[in-house]
Amino acid sequence: RVSAAFALVRLSNDYTIEFWMRRTGRGPGSSPFYEIWLDGRFNAPPSLRFQYIKASGQGYMQNDLNVWLNGTELRANTPLMGWTHVAGVRDVTAGTYTLFVGGMAVDVEPDQGGMINLDRLSLGFEVVAPGEYEVAGAIDEVRVSSNARYTAQFTPAVVLVPDIDTVLLWHLDEGGGAMVGDSSGNGRGATVMGGTWAADDRTCR
Repeated sequence: RVSAAFALVRLSNDYTIEFWMRRTGRGPGSSPFYEIWLDGRFNAPPSLRFQYIKASGQGYMQNDLNVWLNGTELRANTPLMGWTHVAGVRDVTAGTYTLFVGGMAVDVEPDQGGMINLDRLSLGFEVVAPGEYEVAGAIDEVRVSSNARYTAQFTPAVVLVPDIDTVLLWHLDEGGGAMVGDSSGNGRGATVMGGTWAADDRTCR
């Protein structure tokens, strides 16, 4: 579990939220239905959230990857196997939100406008209910960008790199300790709140 709070970032135009994830079982959180892999500033509906459905219920099917961007829901039924890259992209010019899994567009929804007022970010649990939606698995290479990085099928980079559009970049390669560094140069580091560090075993690295 990783948590960060930082000065407000307004994502009001194009943006991309992406990371690598690997499920190893049902999340231990108290919710019987879903587990939250990445959560941002909480609204109703959520302005930013990546969650995975571990058991059918509440209108969802088991193995649904469910993503909220600016209150717009994207969904794909995909039993994730091994390390998988996921990305949510807002493309204002195209007027779309797109969910990519493994470099493939799996859902596209119309852009309804609005913005994400991002001042906190958590990995592996919900911002406002830390014990309820915990995950079982691993997270790597988290990047938030202020552009629409992906508009068509692509091959996900194993190691994400910073550029002028990078808002936040966590490599999560510290290997120990209580702090996560931000490689974007913007000083948006994070604190480890639980879980364990693991050796990088992604076969694609």
